Amino acid sequence: MKNVLITGGAGYIGSVLSHYLVKNNFNTMCVDKLIFGEKPIKNLIFKKNFSLFNFDINNKNKFYKF
Repeated sequence: MKNVLITGGAGYIGSVLSHYLVKNNFNTMCVDKLIFGEKPIKNLIFKKNFSLFNFDINNKNKFYKF
């Protein structure tokens, strides 16, 4: 299984890509601030090959620990 990191994975384009990747058996890691909520990816949260990280990638301290 391949690993993919999507920044902005809960946004419009990111959520479409997240659904596609999870459906096609990619390990999908989504980083998003969730400004507009998690509704677009809500059904992915409990999938084994999907991980959601709620933070801003501009926050260097959190991103480098990721």
